[in-house]
Amino acid sequence: MKHAMVLELSDGKLFHAPIGNNPQKIIDLGTGTGIWALEVGDKYPGAEVIGADLSPIQPGWVPPNVRFIVDDVEDEWLFPNDFDFIHMRNLATWVHDLPKLLERCFENLKPGAWVETQDFNSNVGCDDGTMPDDWPLIQFWAQLHEAMLMLNVDIRIAPRIGDLMEKAGFVNVKRTAYKVPVGAWPKNRTLNLVGDYMRTIMEDLLGAAASKPLLKLGLGATEIEIFLASVRSALRDRNVHAYGTYFSWAGQKPY
Repeated sequence: MKHAMVLELSDGKLFHAPIGNNPQKIIDLGTGTGIWALEVGDKYPGAEVIGADLSPIQPGWVPPNVRFIVDDVEDEWLFPNDFDFIHMRNLATWVHDLPKLLERCFENLKPGAWVETQDFNSNVGCDDGTMPDDWPLIQFWAQLHEAMLMLNVDIRIAPRIGDLMEKAGFVNVKRTAYKVPVGAWPKNRTLNLVGDYMRTIMEDLLGAAASKPLLKLGLGATEIEIFLASVRSALRDRNVHAYGTYFSWAGQKPY
């Protein structure tokens, strides 16, 4: 669903980096179901496409130019080190040491090759005054951010990734940002669909993935359950015109 939402949001773009028409080696870090790697493999049949993830949840049948490996991208890399493109989506905001990961990307790219990250900013905004200051989703992101920092993970790092790319040595750093409606409140058909996707994605996050970190704040299980119920209710309130921001950052390794 995240993949479908991003394609709707970006007018069908799988990525924004100008990698040319003939990349030879591409890797998708944190590939998840592998759908991005499969579609890129179809787009570039002459390229070797690797999808890496901790969980082996990718399909068993894949095109001959695509393969999946089980690996922790924060450990030492065991795959080739001459990539034309390194891609990661919804990963950079959940790793423990993003600067180190970007340095590793730099080391494993060919000169002139690109890295791209795509991530939500784990916050909400509103342009028309319909979002109360105490809206439950604001509180949710603030509390989850605090809890994840205790685990050495900064889920609000997305707006600053460009600076980290430059510190890692990348040049020609490019930023693309999209406003993502939270809920099906927009009148525009495409944005309404995107908002409904986002609501569903958020509701999925409100399970164990969110409740376990919140325990670190000293909240009780019942207190968390009641709080998350209020967040679910807020996500379905079409009177609040809230949005998140989806950041794409692309950087090039110098020649």
